[in-house]
Amino acid sequence: MAIKVRLEKEGQLKNAFVGFSWTIFFFGFWVPLLRGKLKDFAYFFMFFLCKIIIFAVLAKEMFDIVYIGVEESKFEISYYIIVPFILMTALYPIDVFLAYTYNKYSITNMFKEGFYLIENDEYSAAVLKDYTYLPYTEEEFADEELLKRYEQHVKKARKSEKNKCVVAIIIMASYQVFLGVVSSVPTIFSFF
Repeated sequence: MAIKVRLEKEGQLKNAFVGFSWTIFFFGFWVPLLRGKLKDFAYFFMFFLCKIIIFAVLAKEMFDIVYIGVEESKFEISYYIIVPFILMTALYPIDVFLAYTYNKYSITNMFKEGFYLIENDEYSAAVLKDYTYLPYTEEEFADEELLKRYEQHVKKARKSEKNKCVVAIIIMASYQVFLGVVSSVPTIFSFF
């Protein structure tokens, strides 16, 4: 999960999230729908459809390579597979980028809708200001004790985010290895 902060608008409290979004990373287009943001849902759904089309073309070309290779006892790689393979490979960094930027986009829109920080919520203020969602005020710069408390809150939040980044990279690498193993098993067994 991302770092949770609380925002308020006319007495209504709402959770907002800062940093890497695990929900966007794993569930993609469903997150804006669950948050009630239909415009964002439409964009994410179009991106999801593009991923499905690219995956279908890649799977078809891989099937053709394996099927023709087994049927004719020769292994020839079609050049039609290059573009979908490159696009499919490029989708993972795009997913990571979206997971890092969606929460900032969402909070920025919440501020435009009139949400603001809860009074005396140092944790939320420190996190939002460190992530540059909000500017520091002159009074905050003058109060060294407050800046030290902000720094403590931010250290805790940044450490959590760093750990999440490492886990995301491990999950992506494991997923790639899993896909490689699963896709090669039928090919290996077809030669026996």
